[in-house]
Amino acid sequence: MSDTDSIRAYAMYNLNKRIIEKASSTTLLNKRCFILAGGESLRGVNLSRLNKEITIGINRAYETFPEPTYNYLMDLDLYQDITQDVYGKESKNKFINSQGLKICLAIPAHIIYHHNCYVVNRIYTETVSKDIANGIHSGNNCGHGAISLAISMGCKDIYLLGYDMQAKKFTHSHSGYSYDLKECNERCAGFKKELEYWAPKWKEAKVNVTQLIIENEQETALDCFNKRYFRHVVMEGI
Repeated sequence: MSDTDSIRAYAMYNLNKRIIEKASSTTLLNKRCFILAGGESLRGVNLSRLNKEITIGINRAYETFPEPTYNYLMDLDLYQDITQDVYGKESKNKFINSQGLKICLAIPAHIIYHHNCYVVNRIYTETVSKDIANGIHSGNNCGHGAISLAISMGCKDIYLLGYDMQAKKFTHSHSGYSYDLKECNERCAGFKKELEYWAPKWKEAKVNVTQLIIENEQETALDCFNKRYFRHVVMEGI
């Protein structure tokens, strides 16, 4: 990333509604947060137990869990595809009508996000930001960015759902994208390395990141976090 791109991204951040209007470094302090990715392990899973929890839905996770507390997107192309009916009117309407706060990552582009979206600034150095006003390190995938987002709002107990980092029968828990299983697994391999690299950094920052499983540990190819059963963790919050 060049200095010019960094300046352009910051300009885009200032052009839009900014997340600091809605959140601070203490928004999730002393609270736990569940982050929902798009892994196939969540296909057909009843997630209603999360209705009273703080949740971050990644990309099109709103199709699996319609009302996350936050919707996080790091990809401008995906935002445009969703809002231009590429995935159908139902997907678009679910996104637009979701009551969750929509958060998009600042990128080097001159664009104004609509549909009540707020932009989070991007840090280009390898920094674990604990203050959302300073921005977040987004990594090379939205799963990384969502973890960084939770940390920047003060969260220290983060639970991951659907971080499969592999595709067996389906690419996603929802209708998926245009690429096939082979390409999906190639992408996931890169995402997995990124999370493995950052796991010790988050641990050193005294953040507890836990991988939740639905039925068995073979659901995920990710082994850099402690694993627990989803049903056990949600029962602790009752």
